[in-house]
Amino acid sequence: MPENIRALVVILAIVLVFFALVKKQVCHLAFEDVDFQRRRNVWLAVVSFYFIAANFWLFMLLSSIAILMAAAHDTNKFSLYLILLFAAPQVSNDIPGFGILNYLVAVNYLNLLSIFILLPYWIKLTHDPEIQPLGSTWGDRFALGYIILPLILQGLDDTLTNTLRQGFVSFLDLFLPYYIASRSLRHIRACRDIIMAFTIGILVLAPLGLFEYLWKWLLYANVPASMGIYLGSFYLDRGGSLRAMASAGHSLVLGYLMVIAAGLYAYSRRMMPSQWLIMLGLVVLLAGLWSPLSRGPWLGALLVLAVIYATGDRPLARSVKLLLVCMPVVGLVLLSPLGEKIIPLIPFVGSIADVTPQDDFNRIYRQRLLQISLNVIEAYPFFGSFHFRELPVMQSLIQGQGIIDIVNAYLMVALTYGLVGLSFYLGMFLCALRAVWVGYRACPVGDELHTLGRALLAVLLGVMLTISGVGGSFSISTINMLVIGLCLSYADLVGRAQLSALSAQQEQPLFSGANPA
Repeated sequence: MPENIRALVVILAIVLVFFALVKKQVCHLAFEDVDFQRRRNVWLAVVSFYFIAANFWLFMLLSSIAILMAAAHDTNKFSLYLILLFAAPQVSNDIPGFGILNYLVAVNYLNLLSIFILLPYWIKLTHDPEIQPLGSTWGDRFALGYIILPLILQGLDDTLTNTLRQGFVSFLDLFLPYYIASRSLRHIRACRDIIMAFTIGILVLAPLGLFEYLWKWLLYANVPASMGIYLGSFYLDRGGSLRAMASAGHSLVLGYLMVIAAGLYAYSRRMMPSQWLIMLGLVVLLAGLWSPLSRGPWLGALLVLAVIYATGDRPLARSVKLLLVCMPVVGLVLLSPLGEKIIPLIPFVGSIADVTPQDDFNRIYRQRLLQISLNVIEAYPFFGSFHFRELPVMQSLIQGQGIIDIVNAYLMVALTYGLVGLSFYLGMFLCALRAVWVGYRACPVGDELHTLGRALLAVLLGVMLTISGVGGSFSISTINMLVIGLCLSYADLVGRAQLSALSAQQEQPLFSGANPA
């Protein structure tokens, strides 16, 4: 049996079990039964097309048909988009220029979702009088600045054709996800549907990642070559173990996604009546966090956990209870034969030089990257440089793969677009942080909106920490825009909920029951 088919069989078996386990709870809490079945089926169809098509354009065509058919009937198209985000990896190919241009534009599966789900939804929302006009908030302004400034700088430095290509990609990958997410949480039912879809769309990768880690087999790795797209080797190891990535494209990206899932799960589990399913979800989440062997996301997940406990009811008592439960378990694991493998990987505890020489090289490389990048930013402070990689000082950072690996999203933005671009980038996060902080504090403790606010606050802070060691490549920039948009939309939802409560209170009669006279 060909390896692609064997990998597909494994994926379908794992995913079918995953969906079977969550179906009852998810349909009870958030999804309509018919929506769940439709979203599950199109997820399975997309991944099947990816492995069977053996041609990139055939895969895109078949996936387009499946997505269009599903979107035509789904009750919440944004939820459909979120659950399908990682049904297939973000492998890209160029649309040919038919002799007029070298190529029109590079497209991938993520673009496909934006074109057939988000674009029609965006057009519909622009005609809805209840939707906030674009640019009416500081979050919108910073987001537009972050999207438009690079296009202006590229237009001054590059050809019009390349600038238009980048504009097309930015519209699909940055603007549409931000706009839809920032206008999506319109009522509590929509919140449940969207957050659950986002959680499932990420969490389904956890058992796939665990399988890759245990069997030392990257399930998706050989498909691009069968399509004639050669991307090099995906296999990375740490401490003699394979670093899983599932369909995320890189182990760091899989770890980053699990940080988000950890925060979202804090909201989703609140609605689960079944204790065993809550525990099973936690086990799956921990497996997804462990399998990429990415220490940066581990720190991000710890921050998520700390924020969840610090913002809840009786934070000190609950934290002590958690420690009393976890410490014996952690102690037993560390004293077991597994401990010899785990301890060197723990940030600030293990010595990464004792894991592999490559890990020690990574530590030194990141230190040099920060030092050299700060010098380059000082030389190009305001608008950065598109050609910073060509500078002799940056050339010293070229690795064995022939690339300069900028493993810090903030550095990447500052190097490419300067401090002005970094201000827009940070401005988006800070606006979202303020919005979700003010929103959740305005809700009564224990209220569902209060729990959602705590979860989004934890996700946002976890993301802000994690991208300092992950970078902004692959699909991370799109996910960042989704998280920022959801936080801003949450604040708007809380404001409308307060207005509704105030209106209902004002409409109540002054006296009830018998006439006091």
